[in-house]
Amino acid sequence: MAADFQRFGARPVATIVDALADALEWPRSRPARLLAGDRAQLGASLVLCSSDGALIGLDGGSQQVAVFAVPPTEGAARGSGRRGYDPFVGAADDVTSWKRADQVVLDAALLLGGGRGGVDERLAALVGLVPVAGEALLAPIRAVQRDTQKFVGYVPTDAFEAVSNAVFAAGAGTIGAYDMCSWSTVGTGSFRGGEGTNPAVGVRGELERTEETRFEVVAPAYLVPAVVRAYAAAHPYEEPAFDVLDMRLPSTVGFGRVGRLGPAGGGEVWNVLGALDPELTAHGRADHAVANALVALHTGAVRDVLVQLLALDGLALVVACSASDAEIDLLAERGIALLLIERSRAVEAVATDVAGMLTRRLDLPVTVAESLHFPTPELEHSAPTEPAAPDVFTQSNAAAAHGSPANADTATGTWRLHFDGGSRGNPGPAAYGWVLYDPEGNEAYVDGVRVGRATNNVAEWTGLLRGMEHAASVGVKRLAVRGDSELVIKQITGVYKIKAPDLKPIAAQVKAVIPQFEHVDFAHVYRADNARPDELANEAMDGTR
Repeated sequence: MAADFQRFGARPVATIVDALADALEWPRSRPARLLAGDRAQLGASLVLCSSDGALIGLDGGSQQVAVFAVPPTEGAARGSGRRGYDPFVGAADDVTSWKRADQVVLDAALLLGGGRGGVDERLAALVGLVPVAGEALLAPIRAVQRDTQKFVGYVPTDAFEAVSNAVFAAGAGTIGAYDMCSWSTVGTGSFRGGEGTNPAVGVRGELERTEETRFEVVAPAYLVPAVVRAYAAAHPYEEPAFDVLDMRLPSTVGFGRVGRLGPAGGGEVWNVLGALDPELTAHGRADHAVANALVALHTGAVRDVLVQLLALDGLALVVACSASDAEIDLLAERGIALLLIERSRAVEAVATDVAGMLTRRLDLPVTVAESLHFPTPELEHSAPTEPAAPDVFTQSNAAAAHGSPANADTATGTWRLHFDGGSRGNPGPAAYGWVLYDPEGNEAYVDGVRVGRATNNVAEWTGLLRGMEHAASVGVKRLAVRGDSELVIKQITGVYKIKAPDLKPIAAQVKAVIPQFEHVDFAHVYRADNARPDELANEAMDGTR
């Protein structure tokens, strides 16, 4: 890797952030988000990560920048499976609630997903989508606004060529594959020089009218200061007049892509995505979508583009990475099939191509972090096994299993159970952790177990269930249950309904355990007060338990 550093040369992270946006034709006003490290640090190589777990395999070497192509799941709202921050909101670069690695870490999920040549575009091509008639490219489902401004200058006609060339050289006047683009017209300018002036045309103190050319060019907002400087330096006047106007133009990049199916229809999309993700979920008959049917693909949540989806006439199929029950029902009511692919799988399918493109456009070596997909519990043991005996814990065998001595006083006082769970990918590699404290606050029993691929919510509910089962098995009678997932606490206490099919059986088991205690209460705590079970869950996911 040292040879690569020497060849390409390190540069400040702030410069890399801007270059990433430019490489994907993404607005610089919505850049990659700095999660760890410092903007002034030097970066000499980039590594694309398709999940939080991909950080584990990185060497954390000097000048290596880790770039998330999916939103990291760590954050203030981790328990609910939602990001704890919004990369479009706030001026601070650093997210203090998310710190896992020594090297610089960027969240570039939005621009890597929706930028030109990014994940959405490449996955759409992989499943055979073609542009809608009359369009040269696949259009975004929801376009982002371009950071474009219009620069208007007023130049004596005989100096127009020199001044306009200086403006073009500063980066203005580029539209798509065309450069030196402008519009101009000849008019009359007037001015009168005051005390101390030295007008290039006319006499100080007298009103002067002269032929001038008004010309207009567009430029990215970040280039406009340089354009103004170039204009003023080349202009013959002491005080050249100009205007800078904001423009609100839709971009050709943004959330998702819209296209039409090839001759094989929706069945081909289903087959291609199913090969990428063995747990691809279908709602409705995707294979009923015929050739040339309209399809929307977005490697993110349906909620990001729901309004735009509902406005598309003739939409037959949506490919996304997550959707709520209400969104699934709404699409079904309109006869729109839905395929849900795990986001990390979608990224991994095209990550090598994206890395190659970025290497060329950034002039930096870009590689892909090794993916960390663990088998589901059903696949971990392929050999036939004897039917398992009922999972009955006695006080003695439970203590042995969890490395703590049986406590003869478990029936007295109030014990406290803290639980947590997490998923790197949501769904993705998942694990839970729980800690049972005695009435004096001492750590009596602990466990952390990997549960294969699952969502955050499933992992946390499983941690709650296993912790309560163990407390009951060792004779605890009074139990205070604490967790940092407000969602789970409100679900178990009945504030929120449990709608997800994979949660209902676990919730039923939890409710069946509750009568084994004389008293149980549930309460939410902040993450800082729940660090130990979180640590156990992460150790299980890392394979260190």
